[in-house]
Amino acid sequence: GDYGSSYSGKPVFPDWEDDKHILQNKTIPAKGKATYIGFDHSGVHPAAVISQVTESGRLILGELVVGEMIVEEFIEDVLETYIALMGIDKQDCWIILDPSDPRGKNKNATTRQLLVKRGFKPSQVFHISHKHQSPQIRQDTVTSYLQRYMIKVSPECKTLIEAMRGKYAREKVRGTDIYKAI
Repeated sequence: GDYGSSYSGKPVFPDWEDDKHILQNKTIPAKGKATYIGFDHSGVHPAAVISQVTESGRLILGELVVGEMIVEEFIEDVLETYIALMGIDKQDCWIILDPSDPRGKNKNATTRQLLVKRGFKPSQVFHISHKHQSPQIRQDTVTSYLQRYMIKVSPECKTLIEAMRGKYAREKVRGTDIYKAI
């Protein structure tokens, strides 16, 4: 009853192994431990990944993927609800934002400003550096963690697991044996 998935293209992370990278059971965040939230807020489908660092690497506790929603609603209805339900103290959260923030270009509040307004300290909400936005650097970093079995994912993270299994793939250039870059 353990069916595989078929995707077209070349997987970006061929080092992914279900039995080594997926936890057997749902994991609850450790109380009082720093919780890192990777927040992609730049489009109409905001999403977040919640993780903590352990002695053996990065533990992916949950993912928040709900479809089309404005950022303000996502923060209030999804992110804050998850944090509360999991018993995570806001003061233990570090929110890493995607560096592009279209709201910063108009009169509306930026995502960072919205998070601070909702009770996160300004020092807890930051953008990752543009120098780390190189797709190759990001891929190499994740691959390194995968090869050393330093990423463990909660079985509840269905979207992330499917992506790592091969849904996140390089497209083949039509009529060749070459695959596009990430």
